[in-house]
Amino acid sequence: MTDVTYHEHFGSVPNTGYRALGMRLCKLAVTALINTKFPCSTGLEKVILRAECLNKGLIARVGLMLNLHRHLRVLRAQEDETHYITAPQSRHAFEALVGALYIQIGWVEVLAWLETLFEPWLEAANAGALRSSGWRRHQEMLKQNKEAAIRAKNAIQIKTVPEARRKVLIQAKQGVKRKAVPDARARYRPTIPLAASLMMSTTSVREVHRRQ
Repeated sequence: MTDVTYHEHFGSVPNTGYRALGMRLCKLAVTALINTKFPCSTGLEKVILRAECLNKGLIARVGLMLNLHRHLRVLRAQEDETHYITAPQSRHAFEALVGALYIQIGWVEVLAWLETLFEPWLEAANAGALRSSGWRRHQEMLKQNKEAAIRAKNAIQIKTVPEARRKVLIQAKQGVKRKAVPDARARYRPTIPLAASLMMSTTSVREVHRRQ
């Protein structure tokens, strides 16, 4: 059925209209399957499952599994016909096939067919065994945003340090040495003993009486 349908609707030239339709139908089918099999999952979990099952590499593998590359005639500039196709070409062929099947047999049959294809991948994604490149990029982006927020917070804390403290930190980084602190005993003048001060006071009183 896939061979006849693909040849009938496309021939040797892929149809971008069918491809755009098939891409939206795949998204709709996967979303409906997730809501049916995992109704208790949160919205974020459903978004992650949908992103993993609609990974571009996975769609390209499904196209290769259906041998759609045998029905594509890929021509390159100044070259003869080649039998090697790229992952985007395989993905586009599968999406175009879905769009053509929808027009020929209707949504109910196409939905049942897509559920049969995507159900094993959806089970693997729910079990955590499937991690697509899009999911990895999302996790890396969250990690980078978290690290950037920590760096910005540390920069704000450094700016709020008092000016004197900041100068000390700068001098410490530049290797500026502080002036040597004098000994504690040199900070104060030598004190006169009590007996010597009393003797000086008595002698000064006697000299005053003599002058008088």
